[in-house]
Amino acid sequence: MDAPFLELAYFVGEANLKQALDKVRAETPLQGAGGKFTASNVIGIAGPVEQLVVRGGVVELRTEGEAFCGPSGRLDPRARTLGNIAYRRFVHFADLLSPLYGAILVEYSLEDPDELRRYPLSLAFRNFYLAKRALDVRAWSKLHEILGDRAYRHALPDGLYVSMMTDFNPVAKGMTSGEAQELSARIAELLTRALRD
Repeated sequence: MDAPFLELAYFVGEANLKQALDKVRAETPLQGAGGKFTASNVIGIAGPVEQLVVRGGVVELRTEGEAFCGPSGRLDPRARTLGNIAYRRFVHFADLLSPLYGAILVEYSLEDPDELRRYPLSLAFRNFYLAKRALDVRAWSKLHEILGDRAYRHALPDGLYVSMMTDFNPVAKGMTSGEAQELSARIAELLTRALRD
């Protein structure tokens, strides 16, 4: 599979990688070795060429992302349909893998906590999952203050999914790319402070 990629990425931590891979393997046959596997239809967008890639403590489910490239007004007409497939699969795997955090990404990699500490201006937190255990009560309050009413939210049993882009939520709620980037950086900074404590 060639770039551009759409990734459903989850930080599970290196200590939990084997358990996370076993959970994915229970649903989807994985072929390969090391840190890169063919995971046919794991997302359901590009069929047999989809992949699972392990990078440090991050599990990435990777598929074709061409429909999501370009200015938002000129995206592939299939982007909304494919984005809803990605959203449903992302939420499913967030529940299954119990990551600390995760994100739906197009041509951008999810940072692990050490990378976030070094460079907290992340663009990963535009369509993301955050586990309840990631933040204390005060930080959760700050997160909701940052988001205001501009983003889509979906409460999950162990965390929260937030989407700032119309293609990755069922009600097409979104904001401009610039607004989403600014909020992503603020959320990454909030998470980085919480991870330091």
